[in-house]
Amino acid sequence: MTQRVIVILGFILAAGLTTPYGSTGILPMPQAGSLCSRFSQAQGPSGQDLIKCLNCQSCHTVAGRGGKLGPDLDGVGQRLAPEAMKKLLVSPHGGMPNFAHLRPEELDAVVTYLSGLK
Repeated sequence: MTQRVIVILGFILAAGLTTPYGSTGILPMPQAGSLCSRFSQAQGPSGQDLIKCLNCQSCHTVAGRGGKLGPDLDGVGQRLAPEAMKKLLVSPHGGMPNFAHLRPEELDAVVTYLSGLK
C-alpha cells in the first residue's frame, strides 16, 4: 500500500500536478486568525466547518466520503475519548499535520464534532 502511494505521488509530482498538500507534500497551515475567515468572528466556525476548512477529508473518511490515507473518522467518538483526540490533534504521529495552531475554541469545536461521530 505504502509503495503504491509513493508511486502515485511520484507520478503526480513528475507530471507537474499537485497533491492536496501542495507540491511539497506538506499541508499548508493557515495563519492564526485567518482560519476559515468567511465565518463571523462572533460565532466562529463549527467543528464540521473546521473539518472541511482543514481538508481533513483529503486523508480521512468522514460520513462515508474522503481519503483513505488516514484512519476513518466515522465512529471515532466511540474509539477515542475527547482528551485523546485533542492530544492527537496537537501532537500527531505518522504523516498527520499538527493542529496546535488552532485557537482553543476551534480545537474544542473540532473535538466536539469528532466526539459526536459514533
